[in-house]
Amino acid sequence: MTYTAIDPSFGKTAMYFHTLFTEGLLNKDCFEPMTATSTNYTNNEIAQNIAKIGVMGVWSDMSITNNDVRHEYVPIPQLTGEAGTTGNALNYSELQDACNNAITVDCEFPEIIAAFTEYMISDPKLSVQSNWGAIGGNYYEDENGVMRFNLDEKGDIITGTEHGDFGNNFGKARVNTTTCRGSMIVLNEYYLTDDQPDGVVEYTYDAKNLLAFQRVNGKDADLEKYDTIPKVMLTNAEQQEISRLVEITNPIVKKYVQQWVINGNVDATWDAYVAELKGAGIDRIVEIYQTALDRINGAS
Repeated sequence: MTYTAIDPSFGKTAMYFHTLFTEGLLNKDCFEPMTATSTNYTNNEIAQNIAKIGVMGVWSDMSITNNDVRHEYVPIPQLTGEAGTTGNALNYSELQDACNNAITVDCEFPEIIAAFTEYMISDPKLSVQSNWGAIGGNYYEDENGVMRFNLDEKGDIITGTEHGDFGNNFGKARVNTTTCRGSMIVLNEYYLTDDQPDGVVEYTYDAKNLLAFQRVNGKDADLEKYDTIPKVMLTNAEQQEISRLVEITNPIVKKYVQQWVINGNVDATWDAYVAELKGAGIDRIVEIYQTALDRINGAS
């Protein structure tokens, strides 16, 4: 386990953005505090109303709920690194989260809460709906019982009205028809694909092209190559210590990234940067998460 921000590739990425900055391709106010009136206020609230010239990042194109505006944007592929690969920013594969439910010591009937959680994640369709939205909201069931999206001729979602009128807004329908995003499991095998004709749900409508793009660029090989760290449960003491440490380390990273992008002095300041982070406790942060991971591995 390592602290990602001290990997040399972190500095190389900052230098790439320094090149963009010196060529005038980055907003000159990109490091200014963001307010409703600042010149770099180009988040989704503006994107909903008018397509802007330039580049912005969103979780997915579903984040732009104004369909006419969204169709004016063109998705661009990820950057290619020195090794000639793009990597994969999103993993539309298994979605698992066991950390969204908790049973307190004051709970009078903990067995009921445990049974309800087990019920929600034991049925694939219920588990999918608890994350992506309900049938009659974002989904409908076809003649084979597969959960699908209603899409118009442009590929825009048409949300159902069984649970309310959501203005054909995937996110709004999702938020208003889920069970407060409790613990959920959405396994690869739940998705309907050519290789999995028994799947119970199709991929989210924005993910289909992205998934194909990822696989062309080595997604499956990457997932086999790297060990990912699952969500881990920290003790109260560990969480308090982590919270205290990141309040010190995060501003250090942001400070150096800002000056690297503007000044391009990565090589001259890298050693000082790493030393400052180590002095602030990044080794302890790594140690805490490694301990939590070891607990999981020891219990499994």
